[in-house]
Amino acid sequence: MNSPPGPDPLPSRRGDPLLTAILLPAALLAGGIYLFFSFQRFFMLDDFPLFLQADTLASLLDTVGGRLKPIARLHFLALRALGAGPVLFNLVSLALHAAAAFALYLALKRSAGPGVGLPAALLFFGHFSHNEAVFWVSAAPVLYCMVFCCFAVFWVEKAKPGPALACLVFASLSYELWLVLPVYFLLARRWRWLCAAAALAAVHAAAALLTGVALAGYGGAPAAGEIPLRLVFYGFRALFPFTAYPPFPFALLLLAAAVAAGMALWRRGRAAAWALPLSWYGAPALIFLFSSRIPSRFFYFPAAAVAVALVSLARVRSRWRYLGLALIAYSALLSVLLNVQDGRDYRAFAAEGKDLLRWGEAVREAETGDRVLVVDRIRESIPARHTRRHRGRPKLLFERRGGLGGLIYPRDYVDFLLKGRGLHAVPARDCRGALRVDVGTDEPVSRHCFRIAGPPRGVAAGGDGD
Repeated sequence: MNSPPGPDPLPSRRGDPLLTAILLPAALLAGGIYLFFSFQRFFMLDDFPLFLQADTLASLLDTVGGRLKPIARLHFLALRALGAGPVLFNLVSLALHAAAAFALYLALKRSAGPGVGLPAALLFFGHFSHNEAVFWVSAAPVLYCMVFCCFAVFWVEKAKPGPALACLVFASLSYELWLVLPVYFLLARRWRWLCAAAALAAVHAAAALLTGVALAGYGGAPAAGEIPLRLVFYGFRALFPFTAYPPFPFALLLLAAAVAAGMALWRRGRAAAWALPLSWYGAPALIFLFSSRIPSRFFYFPAAAVAVALVSLARVRSRWRYLGLALIAYSALLSVLLNVQDGRDYRAFAAEGKDLLRWGEAVREAETGDRVLVVDRIRESIPARHTRRHRGRPKLLFERRGGLGGLIYPRDYVDFLLKGRGLHAVPARDCRGALRVDVGTDEPVSRHCFRIAGPPRGVAAGGDGD
């Protein structure tokens, strides 16, 4: 099942004091920044419908966000059962991110050596490009997926089939990015595990066809000229966060250089040493090729791949080492600055979520048969407003067309306010004598009438499926 060992392209068994001196303080500072803002954030955007879906599903085999995510549902249900508010949810997300960085270290320690694993894990932990996964509590599924994927690689490389198989299954029940594992098994030449992953993917596909769950759900294919832009997008944004797409000629040049460097390193070294960064980057990039929009949480796995690539570059015995060290120092310093700015941006963004619930406070007292009139009075959508006012890097804020302030659909809004009472909202025509809820302070944009009924409906409307 394991490929024969070959010459290691990296001096990977020894530590690098210079890398540790750069990355350890940056990682500790990033942890402090994340911890500080964990006490200041609230629920926002995807958090509302995903919370609602996780609480109202009939069984673990129902979908969350349009996909099978039992791990996500258990996560939300367990914390809600503890009476958890936004602070505890944010602290748990930070703990999961730390666990993902540790699991990445273990996986790299087995496949590429501890000299690569520790600095790459430190760089990944504090890197700015994955902040959506850390700052949004609804991104917990991708954090679980990273933890299980890395532990699956660790146990596979350690030749422990029982724990490896368990982690493979748990990763597949967390988030669709578990598909990095079949790519890893292919590149690392772990043929038996590739067959196991293929069989598991077939089970998921059959279940999706039988239940009508969308297999992909992103929808869309790029023009031919956009393909190289999408393939290098995650790596480009990890280094140059203030730009959108790279210029087309530069994208072609960057893609050609990456392919040439990958082929050269592949010939010189062990397959397993490069399988993880290639698969952690390649699978999300290939999924992005067929997406109508950019899945923000897909930055999480490529961020780990970029960290491994930069550390590997900084450890070669040539002049390229100095380029790697310069890029690592640049990334570490920029990450500290952007983590602070992103924390401020998302703190302001989350304050809108507090306002949403404050405006609808009266709905919490509604009873069966009552009618509620929700008046949207937010003229400029909240994602558009924050995109215009952001101080950190440009954010990927998905706007829900027809939602209140572009954040949450009116029916989901009323259901969220009724959570825990066994009631839900049903669209109604007649709103005479209804309880009026004004969301915002601008001139009215739209009106939505609902009747309160129970028991709750099975799945919340309007989850975006990310």
